[in-house]
Amino acid sequence: ADSPSAPMLTGIIDALEITQGLPALLVDYKTDGVRPGDDLEQKVAASYAVQRALYALAVLRGSEAEAVDVVHLFLERPEEPVTASFTRADVPALEQQLSEAAAGLVAGEFPVASEPWKGLCGDCPGRGGLCPVPPELADRDSPSAE
Repeated sequence: ADSPSAPMLTGIIDALEITQGLPALLVDYKTDGVRPGDDLEQKVAASYAVQRALYALAVLRGSEAEAVDVVHLFLERPEEPVTASFTRADVPALEQQLSEAAAGLVAGEFPVASEPWKGLCGDCPGRGGLCPVPPELADRDSPSAE
């Protein structure tokens, strides 16, 4: 919900089409490496749930669209789009999901990862400055790599 303490979130929508009378279509291309057996629905749910909610809410709040289909399209498997559909009735649940995801940030909590590694720390803006994790841990190939 809108409040002075709500964090500003940003993102880049790769493609958006809004046609009166139809659900808006939002496409977010993903360059993640995926293997043939990977469950793309699960990957989106685990890695992009907040992004999905944010984009859906942005379209529903910022346009006249009554509904939006948010599509994550992995470029390595473009024949398997992962789609979630939302309507104006979903706005309160989307707002709640985003509020819960941002609760720690709003409260000023910035915990250091218990298992730092390259996949988590690689593009973190706190690297080498605000974050106390040494480079030898932040650059590991996996959380369990020694």
